[in-house]
Amino acid sequence: MGSIMRRAHRSAAARRLRGVLDLVALSDAAKSTIALIAVFGVVFPALVTGLIAFAIAQAAGEHEDNVERRSRRRR
Repeated sequence: MGSIMRRAHRSAAARRLRGVLDLVALSDAAKSTIALIAVFGVVFPALVTGLIAFAIAQAAGEHEDNVERRSRRRR
């Protein structure tokens, strides 16, 4: 019974591996296209969004410093 289960398990694993190998067997042009889509569609926008959020946080902190400095100067 154990060998039958192992064969069934290998069969499912072999099917998954075959799908992965089909994906890896793409042409160089297709691999490059997928990589460019990943870089410019995911990584680059995430980096830009992070930089914008950082700039907004810096501006908010600077604004808070300016308000505090103005309130001390009026006293």
